[in-house]
Amino acid sequence: MREHWDDLFCMYKTEPEPEWEPFAAKFGRYVHMRGMMAGRITAGRIREVLKKKKSSSPDVDGWRIEELKQLPEPMLQLLADFYNLVEETGMWPQALMMAVISMIPKAGESCDPDKMRPITVTSHIYRLWASVRLVDVLKWQRLWIHRSQFGYLPGRAGDDVAIRLALLIERSLLSGEPLYGAALDFSKCFDRVPHGLTLRLLAETGLDGGILRAGSGAYTSKHKRFK
Repeated sequence: MREHWDDLFCMYKTEPEPEWEPFAAKFGRYVHMRGMMAGRITAGRIREVLKKKKSSSPDVDGWRIEELKQLPEPMLQLLADFYNLVEETGMWPQALMMAVISMIPKAGESCDPDKMRPITVTSHIYRLWASVRLVDVLKWQRLWIHRSQFGYLPGRAGDDVAIRLALLIERSLLSGEPLYGAALDFSKCFDRVPHGLTLRLLAETGLDGGILRAGSGAYTSKHKRFK
């Protein structure tokens, strides 16, 4: 299993990632700065996010969501201080950067590596930080996201796309006007995205510096293990 997926998970272990300059020369005109200032994380913000999280089993860090929910305010403030320090330095404790990969069959009971989907599970402590900052990033994203984008946007969903397509098809059938479409499916798309290029793109777009440092630190220090 590891031999099969190593080439994908470690694509840039021996070869350099794509450089920013050629990418910017081709696509730079579509990148527009939208400055973001996220502010410091507080115990109250962590509590708000925890309230919405469902119970789950312990992850690699040994914590349960229910246990985190029971922490008193002073303990949550210490956690908030920790997150703010990570955003200032870009450094995470190694114990929180262990990620466990579980292989889920796409269909049937096949054990063929090509027919399995890797699900990476990180620590609850790390994911809690990501959940808090996701609220900020989604608000910032609305400043620049294209109106045709529907994925992972509050208030928009795949149903909106389906309804629009249905109306276009209906109009084409009634009017006799030709209608064309195309569908693209990139194999292992998210696993192939170069992290360095993505982080630089976020910086050029204006992502808050603290979030960028913490996210970059997580990507560079994370180590994965197959379950």
